[in-house]
Amino acid sequence: PRGPGAPSETELTALRTDLAAGRLARLLVTGPDGPVAAGSAQRAGDVVEIVGIGTLAKARGRGIAAAVTAHLASAARSAGAEVIFLAAGDEGASRVYQRVGFEVVGETGMAEGP
Repeated sequence: PRGPGAPSETELTALRTDLAAGRLARLLVTGPDGPVAAGSAQRAGDVVEIVGIGTLAKARGRGIAAAVTAHLASAARSAGAEVIFLAAGDEGASRVYQRVGFEVVGETGMAEGP
């Protein structure tokens, strides 16, 4: 399956602005055959949310997602973030995040549209 198309100039300008202002950080891990993992950190004031941690199925089990998460959290802490959080999509992801120092402090609720 094909991924999303190329971003528009407007989207690229907004991304560059957010990156330059420190409101967003992105990390991409590549291997010999291209990208294998990625993640982002979104900042609002002193709070950072780590989002979009993903690893290709063929690259799982090597600690890449943990390394991406740890690197983004370290960069956020170095940049002065007081609170860093994320939401795990499942128990496996939760275990990865706990291995790099995150603690479970609650559950997330979701509402579906009409």
